[in-house]
Amino acid sequence: MILFLSKYPQTPEEFRDGFYQRVENIDRFFVDDQRTYLSVSFFKNLKKKVRKDENREEIDCNLFLHFFMIFNLFRKSSLVYIQSIYNALYMIGFILLFKKYYVLDLHGVVPEELVMQQKEKHARVFSIIEKLLFIKMKVCIAVTNRMVHHYKSKYPKSKTKYIVYAILPSHLKPYQLNSEIDNTGKIEIIYSGNAQVWQNVDLMLDTIKNNLSDKIHFTILTGDPETFNAKIASLKIKKNQITVKSVKPEELDQYYKKSNYGFVLRDDFLVNQVACPTKIIEYLNYGIIPIVLSEKIGDFSEYGYDYIFLNQLNERLETRKSEKNIDVIFQLYKDNSFDFKNKIGIP
Repeated sequence: MILFLSKYPQTPEEFRDGFYQRVENIDRFFVDDQRTYLSVSFFKNLKKKVRKDENREEIDCNLFLHFFMIFNLFRKSSLVYIQSIYNALYMIGFILLFKKYYVLDLHGVVPEELVMQQKEKHARVFSIIEKLLFIKMKVCIAVTNRMVHHYKSKYPKSKTKYIVYAILPSHLKPYQLNSEIDNTGKIEIIYSGNAQVWQNVDLMLDTIKNNLSDKIHFTILTGDPETFNAKIASLKIKKNQITVKSVKPEELDQYYKKSNYGFVLRDDFLVNQVACPTKIIEYLNYGIIPIVLSEKIGDFSEYGYDYIFLNQLNERLETRKSEKNIDVIFQLYKDNSFDFKNKIGIP
């Protein structure tokens, strides 16, 4: 039995989330294996919840009330796959106790993320957990080569094996330029995502307000339209030049196909330098040109992607797409096309 330390996505909102897209993506490699997804809470889940879907079992439980059940799951498992350091918080005691084949999917740089969010106490806790994990892990899965370099520098004595496997959303469809009319002649600029602080949405909306033009149309696709509509109203942005919608993942392509540029306003911090944002993957797949604050996001610069800086946004931009960006995604898929289970060396 394979034990996954993570919740498995259930709702449409979760399936839109980059973290859960990764969980679902990895799960596809193990469809023939008996596996259990374990989501543990300190205070919640007083009543255990169990869902079953063929070979996959999903359990939501409480650390204290269901301690012995968790103990037995670890005991019976042949492989423990940890989806993010966050999911090791309540499980670190079991991880240290049991000698198992451990795989850690890093997702990001957790202590550094928490420092950026000004959660210093949490950052110290997860720094300790991270150090302990790098003693136990057989394999670490990183989303970029830059992330591997960061962790190798941080833990030079760790014997873990590193594998780079990018986050590639399952709903993406291959796209070819000139396969259809992509836009109406206007410059189509898109943002796909929510209003988290690291997305710099206030800066994005200020930029939109300062670039309102009959030649540009802005589209915001989000799971949180209320927040965006409130911000847009407070800035008095004309609604005829901006569309705010919430759509299903399978509906994204109709908007991406007609878009020329897309906002990815990440600051030049380590957290962003090692990341592989789902948003950029989606944009590049459809030949969309990212609008960035910093081009240093993940490995995309090494792949040679097209982008423009935020201060280059104006009504004189070309209504074009980028063949180069489509090629970048083709290469990324090619680099991802290996036998994942064999690569991690399942015992």
